[in-house]
Amino acid sequence: MDELAGLLNRRAFNLILNREIARADRDDSHHFAVLMFDVAGLKGINDRYGHRAGSRLLQAVAAGRIRSAVHNASIEFQGEHIHTSVSIGIASYPESVSQAADVLDKVDQALYDSKRSGRNRGSYYDSEPETVAAIA
Repeated sequence: MDELAGLLNRRAFNLILNREIARADRDDSHHFAVLMFDVAGLKGINDRYGHRAGSRLLQAVAAGRIRSAVHNASIEFQGEHIHTSVSIGIASYPESVSQAADVLDKVDQALYDSKRSGRNRGSYYDSEPETVAAIA
């Protein structure tokens, strides 16, 4: 758990991901998807206002409903209104990614496509053929 933001961190994510991969490998009816988000301007917010402001913004984003809520998520910090948007990458296992080790690479590829295509959008990785489809 990230102490500042109060959200699960990368270590917790990896534990959950490995558990879900093992479950999907044991049970053909168990499938899952991974979504990767890029919170626009977070580094700049951390640099300008400090990690406390960035963590508060992450909490506001986490409390919302994915992309549409993130678009409306904002905080007041030191008298300034701070807002952001997100880009989302999606890959599902085993439907679109056949190798468990590739899940994070493929979701990252889809995220990059979302960012390259104008941000504030989602993209889904599809392995047949290897493409990334935009989600409005």
